Amino acid sequence: MKDLVKSVLKVFDGKQKRKLVGMMFLILINSGVSLLGVSVLSPFITAVMNPEQLLKNDIIRSVYDGFHMQNTNQLITFLCVLIIIVYIAKNAFIIFINNMLYCFSYYGKREMQDRMMKYYISRDYTFFLNHNSAELMRDINTDPEMFYAAVLNMLQLMSELCVSLILVGYLLVKDALLTLGVAFAMVIMVFIFMKKLRRTLARFGDDRRKYNANILQCMQQAFGGIKEIKIANREAYFEGEFVKQNGLYTYVIKQNSFLSSIPKPIMEALCITGLMAAIVVRINATSTSPEQFVGTLAVFAAAAFALLPSANKMSEYLGSIIHNGVVIHKIGEEYAAIRDMEIQTEKEENYKKVTLDKEIKVEDMTFHYPDTEDAVLSHVNVTIPKNKSVAFIGPSGAGKTTMVDLILGVLKPQAGKITVDGMDIKESYRGWHDKIGYIPQTIYMLDDTIRNNIAFGRTEGIDDADIWEALKQAQLDEFVKSLDEGLDTMIGEAGVRLSGGQRQRIGIARALYRRPEVLVLDEATSALDTETEAAVMEAIDSLQGKMTMLIIAHRLSTIKNCDMVYQVEGGSVTRKEKESV
Repeated sequence: MKDLVKSVLKVFDGKQKRKLVGMMFLILINSGVSLLGVSVLSPFITAVMNPEQLLKNDIIRSVYDGFHMQNTNQLITFLCVLIIIVYIAKNAFIIFINNMLYCFSYYGKREMQDRMMKYYISRDYTFFLNHNSAELMRDINTDPEMFYAAVLNMLQLMSELCVSLILVGYLLVKDALLTLGVAFAMVIMVFIFMKKLRRTLARFGDDRRKYNANILQCMQQAFGGIKEIKIANREAYFEGEFVKQNGLYTYVIKQNSFLSSIPKPIMEALCITGLMAAIVVRINATSTSPEQFVGTLAVFAAAAFALLPSANKMSEYLGSIIHNGVVIHKIGEEYAAIRDMEIQTEKEENYKKVTLDKEIKVEDMTFHYPDTEDAVLSHVNVTIPKNKSVAFIGPSGAGKTTMVDLILGVLKPQAGKITVDGMDIKESYRGWHDKIGYIPQTIYMLDDTIRNNIAFGRTEGIDDADIWEALKQAQLDEFVKSLDEGLDTMIGEAGVRLSGGQRQRIGIARALYRRPEVLVLDEATSALDTETEAAVMEAIDSLQGKMTMLIIAHRLSTIKNCDMVYQVEGGSVTRKEKESV
């Protein structure tokens, strides 16, 4: 538990720690209020059973005289009203504290999810090449939820523990024998729980994370490839994979809930056994008659009414904290990196404008992927003049896309540099990206309108005139005008309501809407039939000489109008005469 608390404190910044201290202060106040609620019952029971005895108490006597009471019935009425007021105030304060606890937990969870999203989306492109998207979705969505569920449970555990300790202390003063009998039974139960169930609950917490990520992956794969799945009649396989992982996940959740529920009935039985045993000992081993400690019994009954549910809750909270321990440690270790990343991002966001008036140069560049030492490209030198079109050709896997990704700045070389008019692009990747329009082989489509697919992430300042101009350049304007809802037409998930050629033209329009100075086509027409490809290339060729173009080619027919051709093969990039290709 100590290590878990340390991991939680690693995550909290100064503001959150101050809030945590405030929450702990409120919890201590709540403990005192709970004690008041129990302590007022003893004089009330005494007043009912033996009012004359109660008047011997100096405080009660001063209240009796101060309010000019005429008889003990008025005193009992006064105590009834006092108890009502105390319990209303006590429970109103509990409601207030619960609201503060939930605000701290759920708003903290939201802030963590926001930070995690910012952290992951700001990572280098190579990070995403080595991480499964389902795991990232789990890290952003599920892990913060589990973390703050554990934090909430810790605060609730502390609240219940403080209340219980204060009540037990009060009961020790009232009757040590009865209190020790009940406390002994509770200590035994907590010891057994911690000894036997801790490791099992922790293992289930780890398994829960794993199976949750597997379920997300199963759904992504099933719905992402639904067309191929149906054509291949493989629905049963993907359904089976989901059923398998969901079954494992359900088993883990069920077992965790079941094991966490075991202490409750056992603890209740042990506490009642301890209480009854203490009463029997008191009656038989001492000269005390039952009538003499009926008030004490009433207080114990009221305390038990509060302590038993509290003990049950503590066992549940403890089980949940242990279950989520893996997530707590993981986030505790990662959050320092997230904060460092935020600081680094803030430094890097010093935007510097990039100007392309002359050329793009690749100078003695070498690159290998992080998981290998074998260079994909070695000592590459390329010069691309402004407003020229350059094609990169070569066999599959030779490094054409890697070459262009390096020029784009989404990959970073281990040696050498890429400059624009002499300025290294690493000085301002954001400024460089503002100059680029990118058209990939597979266009990523939002489940949104045509307008928002072209604006792609812009929510304000969308100029429909610019949208129509981009559509015209992509030779898609007439098609969009023929639609009943025009730019407001929903295209469906992955653009299912559009043809392949139309999706590709949406991608071209999206790139051109940015008014780029550099247009990059990463095998942008390789998935199209010959006729559609010719139409799309006609739209692209119309832009020749108006901007710098980098084209990764899969068919020689797509580079016939290029000004320069480079062969990528064996780690080198060599200039080729177009006639010799």
